[in-house]
Amino acid sequence: MAAYPWPEDLLLPRMIAVGGSAPFDFSSQETVRQYERGAATLAVEGVWFDGVDGSGDRKLMLYPPPGSVLPIELEYVYRPAEFIGNDDVPTWMPYPFHKGLLYSACAVCFETVEDNPELGKWNQEKADSIASELRNYDVERGTGNGVFQIPVVGWTAPR
Repeated sequence: MAAYPWPEDLLLPRMIAVGGSAPFDFSSQETVRQYERGAATLAVEGVWFDGVDGSGDRKLMLYPPPGSVLPIELEYVYRPAEFIGNDDVPTWMPYPFHKGLLYSACAVCFETVEDNPELGKWNQEKADSIASELRNYDVERGTGNGVFQIPVVGWTAPR
């Protein structure tokens, strides 16, 4: 079994492959122990699980261990950087959709702090409309329709 540190901004892993292989299946530490003991047979190319190493650090665990320098390709949902300053810009959302964040915040503020449910509802409708546009944009980008290119990122796990 091999252990690799997760990316710092990892929220949820989606796909893991090693050296251009087919995606590894999700498994558990107990199942991998059965593979190692010979009590179960591995019917796929490899498996992974979210485990803890001997130091107590959260790691990506792979079985069987990949060759010494094979790259690990990881697709994952990441945690965007927190907003700290008043002029911070979200990196996960294209610029035309940034105003949706403002409408959403105004909807909450007007409905609670300002006690103006009509204005809160108006802002929420605007926020929902922009969220719908953003979902459509993401679907178009993900399917390759329009002028989008699907990015492929290789990530080699540090040892």
